[in-house]
Amino acid sequence: MFGTIKNACAPCSYGIDDRELRVQLEQSPFLNVLSDQKAGRQLRLMGRPKDQRLTQDVAREVCQRTGSKAVLEGSLSSIGSHYAIGLNALNCHTGDVLGSEQVEADSREHVLKALGDAVTKMREKLGESLASVQKYDAPVEQATTPSLEALQAYSLGIKSKFTKGDEASIPPIKRAIELDPNFAMAYARLGVAYNNLSQAGLASDNVKKAMNCARKFGPNFWTSLGIQMLLIRPSQSQKTGQEFRPTLNN
Repeated sequence: MFGTIKNACAPCSYGIDDRELRVQLEQSPFLNVLSDQKAGRQLRLMGRPKDQRLTQDVAREVCQRTGSKAVLEGSLSSIGSHYAIGLNALNCHTGDVLGSEQVEADSREHVLKALGDAVTKMREKLGESLASVQKYDAPVEQATTPSLEALQAYSLGIKSKFTKGDEASIPPIKRAIELDPNFAMAYARLGVAYNNLSQAGLASDNVKKAMNCARKFGPNFWTSLGIQMLLIRPSQSQKTGQEFRPTLNN
């Protein structure tokens, strides 16, 4: 599970959060990432708000309660015009460091790529085989978007979904799409939100856009997109899949 992502980049108007890490780690068949919903349920059982910031101690308690093995913490700080990104994996029960990784990005535009490199190395340190890492390692900018601002707007939308509901998630996700009109996962999530709000036409339109944008990606990306599609009622997702199958097979 994820602990706090420490953004110590004082002059920056942005940071990174667990969404960027989640996108990378969920590609792995070796690792099982604790969902926001399960973490939120445990926080409520602990008498805490479901969206509480996860300090190391709180994250370790949630980790133990859910039977998870490790907490992954991250940090971002500025070094002149460069950016330092750190990852630490801690044993939930003992607090021992299971692995750590430090990487540097030479510009704001390369932060996502550097983060992806750090996660790839961390997966190996946590025991995943090199063959598995190489097979399931789509770059984060390919799996989501090359725009850091778009990814952050998307992350805000996901958080708004779990704290305030589907309607609140729509504006930031639409902002993510404005920043990157080819952001397939944002279209998919927007389709899910409209579907949950019983706006079938808008849901269908956005699912179609997601699938069209995703045609250029490989099977690893389709696994992530498929998870998004499963959040739509089975009857609608099956209909959409049948409608697009001939196009995607070309």
